Amino acid sequence: MKAVVLLCVAVALVAAEHAMAAHDIQLFAFRTDSGIHLRWIGNTDPDITGWLLERQVHNASWERLTPAPLPFVLSYKEMSAVVGRYKAMYFLTLFGVTDERDLNEADIRRTLTSPNVGLHLAFRAAAPEVAVISGEYYFDTLRIATPVSYRIIPVSARSVHEELATSVSVPSTQPRLPQPIDVQGSASDEGALLTWLRNSSNDSANAIVGYKVWRSASESGPFERADLLTSIPLFSAHDTRGLYSWADPSVAVGDTVYYYITNVHVTGVESSRSSIIRVVGTPALSLVVPNNFHYVPFAAGVRLRWNWEGAYRPHTLILHRKSSDGDGWQEIWLKPADTLYTDALMQPGYSYSYFISVMVNDTAAHTDTLTVSLPDNVPPLPPRITNVKSDTGKILLWWTRSPDSDAVGYVVYATSDTVRQNFLQLNSSPISDTVYTHHVDKFTDHELFYKVVTVDAAGNNSQYSITISAKPLDINPPAPAQIQNFRFDNDVVAFSILPSVSEDVAQYTVFRRHNAADWITLTKTSALEVTDKPTDPGTYEYRVAAADHAGNMSRLSQSRIAHKAATLPSPKQLTVVAEAVCIRLQWQAVPNAAGYRITRIHPHTNQRTVIDNVEASVQSYADRFADRLQQHTYEVTARTDNWEMGLPATILYTPPKE
Repeated sequence: MKAVVLLCVAVALVAAEHAMAAHDIQLFAFRTDSGIHLRWIGNTDPDITGWLLERQVHNASWERLTPAPLPFVLSYKEMSAVVGRYKAMYFLTLFGVTDERDLNEADIRRTLTSPNVGLHLAFRAAAPEVAVISGEYYFDTLRIATPVSYRIIPVSARSVHEELATSVSVPSTQPRLPQPIDVQGSASDEGALLTWLRNSSNDSANAIVGYKVWRSASESGPFERADLLTSIPLFSAHDTRGLYSWADPSVAVGDTVYYYITNVHVTGVESSRSSIIRVVGTPALSLVVPNNFHYVPFAAGVRLRWNWEGAYRPHTLILHRKSSDGDGWQEIWLKPADTLYTDALMQPGYSYSYFISVMVNDTAAHTDTLTVSLPDNVPPLPPRITNVKSDTGKILLWWTRSPDSDAVGYVVYATSDTVRQNFLQLNSSPISDTVYTHHVDKFTDHELFYKVVTVDAAGNNSQYSITISAKPLDINPPAPAQIQNFRFDNDVVAFSILPSVSEDVAQYTVFRRHNAADWITLTKTSALEVTDKPTDPGTYEYRVAAADHAGNMSRLSQSRIAHKAATLPSPKQLTVVAEAVCIRLQWQAVPNAAGYRITRIHPHTNQRTVIDNVEASVQSYADRFADRLQQHTYEVTARTDNWEMGLPATILYTPPKE
């Protein structure tokens, strides 16, 4: 039967005329003798992946009826089992998909974020049989006659959104659905013609979304379903009496056929049947094709129009439709009296071909083909920035590809404005890659903000991606500095720093070492003149390095060396012994010495620790803090009144054997 086809036609017209809003979830329930049917409609959030259903009897706690969320069926095989041979029209009508494949997240997101989402929701509202596919139907076998409440909870990939739950209460008893009234049948040029009273306000109050037509060759049955129609008002200018009409062109001359009608609730529950109508077929018509077949553009697509000569109506009327991205021609069965068809399922950027065929018995004829091209003005989906990395003089961005098949490239925008305005386009034309390198001045020390858009083949830009920020990073060392004008006069070392040629030098670090020991930092300075007064005799080596504002340090300069002669000799006869509570050092006095410096050197780390400075009268010293069981090296150095140091005397302490 052509139930799905007629639903497509009916709902397309409704959506075009009324632009149904679908921002709130509506939960419907209907109690029958076998249980309670539940259905919900209105979801436009593409991030919702399923539904949880809970029940509350009286004032008891809520009981979860669905251990796992009811999902949206994406399997082509499973959906085809529900919609049958009209699967191609179902996929096209609901999701704009023409090939035989499973749906994916991009199909769902594109549909639910489309400006024509009202059409999608209207079709699903008027077709209860497809609710199970979208995971928006549940049958509860509860039969007890008691008030009961239900609520549905949307579920996304991230969480269960109990704050968005929608509830409905079901009374202990519920009136039956009203049946169609004033059903009439007659033979006409269209075959058998049925009419019944359309009561839009009554249908809306009872949540009636459609009618089922049942047919039999015998008044006693069995009856088979002939069609499923939407109850939402259509464009039917010929109907001035508030009647709904339906034609059965399959009734041949002299055939006797019996019909009855049932109302269909939004949950899929049917009313009791109307009175049975008997119709006898009339003679067939001659074959005439419509004339003036043309189209009129409108916001959501095109309206196809045609005329009939006089009062002529065909026996069978079929609109053939083919998209430039489809596999072949689709058949849309129309009512014989129709002179208008609205196609609101056109994809921007594609062309569509149409022709009308008429049939009388086994003879057919058709109009010329009409071709319509629709400009692409639908923006693609934006990319998602996945990573940002700062480097010297550049910032690198990475993002995911847009799922749109006609995406040709990406444009990157940047700003240093902290309020994230006045973004400037970085690449003059779209790039096909998903990584971009933004070269910046390495002296830049403020944060930069980036966002990316997708550009499709028609030149449409997507919305901006999320904004991400980064700060340039300087990791390049400056050029080295050098030492010049080096001199050692009157026990003072002085020299000048030959500056680094790099522009971002912040300061210079001067290093010194004594007698080939470890290098130490003598000073950090921005001045270019350096002085140092060594105290101990020996060889002093100097080097300098430049450091920039990012903390990067240059290579060391060449070494400059100064030798300081000793003014005092080393102490003689230095001895070391272990006593009960200390390590005892003794030496002979040095002439003209003003005092002595005692230094302990760690045997493993070579760390030097000045443990004391004593007067010239002292020639014996007790180290009470050293480990008597540990090996140490000691130095005793004589000094002058000006604290100039003489040559050190060195001795190794070895723990006694016990």
